[in-house]
Amino acid sequence: MTASRRAEEKRRLAALGFIQFEVRSGDPEANLHSLAVALERLHPPADSLLVLPELWATGFCYERLGQIARPLAGVRAEFARLAARYRVLLAGSLPEAIGGGKRWYNTLQVDGPEGPLGRYRKTHPFPGEERAFDASLVPPRPLSTPWGRLGCLVCYDIRFPELARLQAMQGADSLLCPAQWPLARLSHLHALAVARAIENQTYVVVCNALGSNNGVPLGGGSLLVAPDGRVLALADDRPAAMAVMIDWALVEEARRPFRSFPVAPLLTTAADKVAPFAVAMDELAARALAGQRLVPCRLPVAETLPRCPLARLEALRRQGDFLVVALVGADADVAALQVAALACVDMVVALGERQDEEQERLRLACLALPFHPGPG
Repeated sequence: MTASRRAEEKRRLAALGFIQFEVRSGDPEANLHSLAVALERLHPPADSLLVLPELWATGFCYERLGQIARPLAGVRAEFARLAARYRVLLAGSLPEAIGGGKRWYNTLQVDGPEGPLGRYRKTHPFPGEERAFDASLVPPRPLSTPWGRLGCLVCYDIRFPELARLQAMQGADSLLCPAQWPLARLSHLHALAVARAIENQTYVVVCNALGSNNGVPLGGGSLLVAPDGRVLALADDRPAAMAVMIDWALVEEARRPFRSFPVAPLLTTAADKVAPFAVAMDELAARALAGQRLVPCRLPVAETLPRCPLARLEALRRQGDFLVVALVGADADVAALQVAALACVDMVVALGERQDEEQERLRLACLALPFHPGPG
């Protein structure tokens, strides 16, 4: 065991909980007041971890984010002072400016009694949020703190089990999720929180907001789930502040018979990603129908030597969900495995020489409009 790991194990969180309140869009002072009043009433035990709603200080006030950037500095300072005053950890997301405030990250900030403990940027903005917020392009890592490793998600992220699983595999012993989740799908949030707890055999804390998000009613219903899936605390549709004393032995009890979350077999080899043209066309059609964003790339074999253009391919992959590389030129079959071995490449089609018609058909298949669900 490393010295840093031993240092982490010297302290454990005494309690887990949430502070649920109505987030007033574009009014940091009112929201900060709601937080301060809730903490005063709750007076949580020292070494508690309390999760706040998503964008708890600002809401999704897209047009006003630039205007409230300066007051946010004071909000962050008061956030840290409250954590120090009550000797607790506070976790809630705030807008983080990119490039002078023209774009933003939705960033979960965790502060402890001695100061900031780390941050996590939302990986999956909900459809529509991209008008102001960028997705994080950094693989999620749990925050390493003196109280253990905190796995982080923000709202829509909880629908993507690989994000929680990856952090559990890196030692996360709890998962936190601030949210602004609509009332119409509140049952989904509860089911997903229970699923993430069971899958990763750990505690899950979700804090949802009250009020509305640009006219969409929010559901409240914040909850704390035990490693075996039991709901230990559940709020209704009113302001709520709860802190539940934690028995960390429950994590070991859940994991003692078996551990499913660390299992990571190699399911796809490079050869599996090389497809004949007809097979590729069928799979692309199925993926487009399922709603995946397909990204085509024409790559001459000569450009794969002496090495593949990795940065270019990674940039293309970030533009969608499935990168298809059409290899053209002599010895395309030989280069196909080299290209397919790249993690960012999802499919390779070796077209050889003068396959203009096939290249165009692949391109058009990738540009077919995928299905996008409507808001809500």
